[in-house]
Amino acid sequence: MLPDQAVKVDLQERYARLLTAIFRVVASFFSKPDRQDKLIKDQLDAWNKYSLQLDDTPVQFACDVQEEMKMLAEQSNWDNSATRIRVLQAAAKKMNQSVPSTNQEGVAQLKVLLAIDEARNLVEQTDDEEVSYFRLFRRVLAELPISGGFFSVFTDTTSRLANFSPALDDDPSARPDGHGAELFEPIYQIPSLDLFVPALPKTWRELLSPGRLLTYGGPFYGLYYEHATKKGGANQLENTLCIAGLKLLCRSKFPTSKMLTQSQIFALLGSVIHTRLYNNSSIHTDLVSSHAAHCMFIDPTREFIISDYPSQFPYASAASAFLARSHCNWDRCINVLALAVQNGLLANGDAGEMATRLILIYAMQQTIILDSGNEFTIKQGHSVRLRDFLNTLTGKNPKEIRLGTKSPEGRKRLLDEGRIFFNHFTRIGYTPSAKELMEFLHEGLAVQCKPGQHGLDDLFTIYLARNLIQITS
Repeated sequence: MLPDQAVKVDLQERYARLLTAIFRVVASFFSKPDRQDKLIKDQLDAWNKYSLQLDDTPVQFACDVQEEMKMLAEQSNWDNSATRIRVLQAAAKKMNQSVPSTNQEGVAQLKVLLAIDEARNLVEQTDDEEVSYFRLFRRVLAELPISGGFFSVFTDTTSRLANFSPALDDDPSARPDGHGAELFEPIYQIPSLDLFVPALPKTWRELLSPGRLLTYGGPFYGLYYEHATKKGGANQLENTLCIAGLKLLCRSKFPTSKMLTQSQIFALLGSVIHTRLYNNSSIHTDLVSSHAAHCMFIDPTREFIISDYPSQFPYASAASAFLARSHCNWDRCINVLALAVQNGLLANGDAGEMATRLILIYAMQQTIILDSGNEFTIKQGHSVRLRDFLNTLTGKNPKEIRLGTKSPEGRKRLLDEGRIFFNHFTRIGYTPSAKELMEFLHEGLAVQCKPGQHGLDDLFTIYLARNLIQITS
């Protein structure tokens, strides 16, 4: 995608050759007779092994594309622009015909998606005429036929890429024939959270099942854990949470407390206690680009964005696990948070409210874990007895603590049967119903009420269960 700048090349020719080579290699792969007779699942599994690069070792797909590009460059008529376009379109058509169909009529419902990540590198590089590589690549894509079974998407970690579509009369890539004029609007938010959450749990064991809990939030972690569990092997749960933690911190290995950046700290705190930064903070961009935050708002002038961390159990568990590794991690995060409060970097809530949530999370981490009955237990996403939690939180005998009920029987039941389960907070601006309180319990969630008002600041569900066998709402 980024040729050697020391070598002068025709980028439109190069990109046309790249796409043609990709299309031909895909068509060749799926056109083999022995492969066409197999089930679609088996064909796609073979494709993943053929094309998916897991380390620094080039896969056969990349090698085959390079060989095809060399062969195209050696063709005598390839230098002709019109010929290139015809060859490109023919390759795209053949690829579409070769892709496996999901029905008996032969309609190729499966599509080929070309995803270009880190696309800002195409924006930052320009040719001799000061036209970005990004626009040159778009010109080639515009030559592909509509409804041809091919789709290309550009993704990046910077909002600059979203600002690529000026008025047509100012667009240096515009052409009289109008190709490429219609573009999708930049995608800021995709409603994909909690897509695969199963039916409500009926037992405490189901409630605390890692496979169920990891479905809350983005779909990747639940699906990854499910697939890893089916394949067998050790450390499936640890590996899943490790991926979530490294994604949250944007690192290939976990940093020490001294190495933690301000953005990493707010990624951890945002996932656990739902801190929210001041709207004009420059950290928002970094959190969205590199630390798994969601973009909630983009200024019409595209000068700033607002990020947020919606409730996602995998990230909350990974963040809590990282904090629990060492007191130094806690100390570092608390110190940075305190400095941010002093400098007015936080959007709402006072220091006392945030300190309360940190204390509650820390107390949950230090309380004795209840056996969930599952083969694996998420260490930082576990259930505890209310009386054990109160003892950890206050250092007092729970029987000596005022619980807000004057009924001796009610007090005894709270201490004997009360169970709590949460590992992160989210903000709400309403009074939750009993049904919603149960939903918080299902998600391992406590809630922060609207800050700065009279009443309760934080809520978490206390479940009363005599035997923990069955859950009723």
